[in-house]
Amino acid sequence: MAYYKVRIEVWCDWNPAESDLEEIVQNTSTGEAICTKQEVVAVVDCPQDIDDDEAMSFLAGKRGMPTKVRARSWQIHARTAVQSVKKHL
Repeated sequence: MAYYKVRIEVWCDWNPAESDLEEIVQNTSTGEAICTKQEVVAVVDCPQDIDDDEAMSFLAGKRGMPTKVRARSWQIHARTAVQSVKKHL
């Protein structure tokens, strides 16, 4: 199974630094912001090759990875956000 790291670009007319990812995704799905780009920036075949503690934690819960490799990642949450945005475009 492959694991993907995705970078998304969203344009909006408010300061996104004052919003959490969930709010940005919600505003994108309602048309208050627009997702203009999504790019796969990394692909790995083994979860141990993911160099991000948050991603490991997130994937551990979803994929049943061993506890010793668990951690968390905003990049993976962004991947989920991209999937959510794509459903609404």
